[in-house]
Amino acid sequence: MTRAPAIDPSERYVLLTTFRRDGSPVATPVWFAPLPDDPDTLAMITDREAGKVKRLRRTSRCTLAPCDVRGRPHGDAVEAEGRVADDPGEVAAATAALAGRYGWQWRLLGFGARLRGRDPAASRAVLLVRPTAPT
Repeated sequence: MTRAPAIDPSERYVLLTTFRRDGSPVATPVWFAPLPDDPDTLAMITDREAGKVKRLRRTSRCTLAPCDVRGRPHGDAVEAEGRVADDPGEVAAATAALAGRYGWQWRLLGFGARLRGRDPAASRAVLLVRPTAPT
């Protein structure tokens, strides 16, 4: 029997909630793409210096909920575990999945980074998040 994914792949944004040291939640809407070889794992991209990167390095606990571009959830949150991808193969697979999903918007993001004098690949971190709650 095939089970439904925790987050509907047709959603454009997911609300990633990470947790500070004191346990307070910090929610951020982000782009995501399921990995082709593991559709339960969602790839996300963010700035290398973003707070969510630091929080996920400290604790893998997070939650995911479908949301709109402004971060307004329109579905239930699910518990998840996240990590920052360090393996070049994982980073390449995640980047390809995101580029394929977001097309011209993805290319525009990279173009904007280059206009600011930044190397898009060097200035970003790839997050890999997998729901832990049964669906």
